[in-house]
Amino acid sequence: MRNKKTREPEEVSRVKRVKRESKVKYYFFNIILGIVIFTLMAAMFIVFFCQVQKVTVEGSVVNDPAIIQAYILDDEYSKNAVYDVVKNFFKPKKGIPFVEKYTVTMKSLNHLLITVTEKPRSGILVDEAAGQYIYFDDEGVVTEISNIYLSDLLVVTGVTPKSATIGKYIPIKKVQRRSLLALIKMLKKYDVSVSSINFDEDGTLSFVHETMTVSLGTISRLEDKIHRLSQIIPKWEEQTGSAPGTLYLDDLTEENTDAVFKRAQ
Repeated sequence: MRNKKTREPEEVSRVKRVKRESKVKYYFFNIILGIVIFTLMAAMFIVFFCQVQKVTVEGSVVNDPAIIQAYILDDEYSKNAVYDVVKNFFKPKKGIPFVEKYTVTMKSLNHLLITVTEKPRSGILVDEAAGQYIYFDDEGVVTEISNIYLSDLLVVTGVTPKSATIGKYIPIKKVQRRSLLALIKMLKKYDVSVSSINFDEDGTLSFVHETMTVSLGTISRLEDKIHRLSQIIPKWEEQTGSAPGTLYLDDLTEENTDAVFKRAQ
């Protein structure tokens, strides 16, 4: 005969259940308390031991590191390194005129590293009165103002810029700016490299491709002129060995597609 399983008295069962629940509550409370204490200790450590004492800026060629730092570390909490890293990871600063993108990292508890990728520059205006170089992008917006000159960029001459402001349009006449940007866009479209663009006193334009000066005249029929130039350049290189001289596109029309090249004397 099988032994019957005896049931625990109801009172004993209730006591065991209460003990189990108390044990769960005890461990749960201690886990929560541990998390709270750890969080508070971590917060206190961050507040007291992660104050920014040094900032290094890398990737900037022209801009003063202090200017970049002022753009990015721009609020009352920016003295804390951890805050700066977290803030700029989740909510990076928008609209910095000369920066394409950037990262903020910690080299140590008190040392921040800002690494920037600068926006492409299209050209330079020379402000002779102020002794500065005004850099601008494809939209004609000023990206940098500096006394440092970068070679291998398009130089615009024949204009007198007014006081420039980073993030604003280059400070020349509106008609000159429109002509300049239209010409730059068309030169890029037809892959024609130029070292300088000059505004003549009569409002006409000329530019330099290698050793050849191109007299453009006005920007009327601009695409036709630059397209014709792109066809002429290979012939000029082949037939003259890239001889210095001036190519006249001033009178180019739909009927007249001839361009005159005069060698330099």
